[in-house]
Amino acid sequence: MVIDRKLSNYHRILFVSAKKIMLEIIFFSHSCHLIR
Repeated sequence: MVIDRKLSNYHRILFVSAKKIMLEIIFFSHSCHLIR
């Protein structure tokens, strides 16, 4: 049970970081398009 909880926390952290990275990539591409 403890291992499961740790795993779920790890997955949540991964999911949040992945969403942040995706948002950063989208924002970066949009800013690049604006510069051009």
